[in-house]
Order: sequence, then C-alpha cells, then structure tokens
Amino acid sequence: ACERRLAEYLGFKYCVALHSYNSAFFLALKAVGVRGGATVLISSLAGSWVSIATMEAGGKPMPVECGFGSSLDPNDLVWKARTSGARHLVLSHLHGHISADLDQLAQVCAEYGIAVVEDAAESLGSWFDGRH
Repeated sequence: ACERRLAEYLGFKYCVALHSYNSAFFLALKAVGVRGGATVLISSLAGSWVSIATMEAGGKPMPVECGFGSSLDPNDLVWKARTSGARHLVLSHLHGHISADLDQLAQVCAEYGIAVVEDAAESLGSWFDGRH
C-alpha cells in the first residue's frame, strides 16, 4: 500500500521501496544496463553509497563538479559526457533541492545517449517546474 500511494503522490505508475540506498542504486543501475567497467557520471557531492553501489553494479564512478546550490556544473557535465564515453548518470538531489536544471540536463543526456537515474532520497517530494 505504501508503494502504491507514493507512486500516486509522485505521479508515477510504479514505485519500489527497498531497505537501503545501496540496494536501490544497485538495482537501478543494473536496470539501466551498468556492467563491465562502464563509466557512470555522479555528482561530486553524492554520498559514498553512490560510488559503492556503482562499483558493486560493475561500473566506474566519475564525479561531475557542482556549482552554486549543489547543482551539477553544466559545463563539466557536457565535457565529461563528450570525453568519458559514459552512458549513465546518477543525479543526486541533495538537501531538499533539485540538483540541476532538469530540462537542460535532459537535453545534454539525450544528445550523448546517457540514461539518468535520479536519487531523490534526500529530496523526496521536491518540485521542479511544477512537477515532481
């Protein structure tokens, strides 16, 4: 019941609750195809659990610098997207704040074929441009 109600609140069809950050990230990274040494872009401010789960899933974490307000630096994101060969990004929304201009981030990730896994554990229910 909890998962169904959370999915409804957030406007998603499904929701899965897990017992830890590591389990959630491991499952999400495997679901988007991380394996075999794949480079995974992560926020330089993300907790150690993001790097640990990335390595457990078979990936190599590569930090993306952050700027004002814990947001990903769009210039560093573009540079690393272009030069690293990464096909995955874990976007950690920290301290109740959305950690990037999501529209700009979606455009960059679409251009470079990067799948985004959003970590909203510290900002569950936050809004960006009128949506969760």
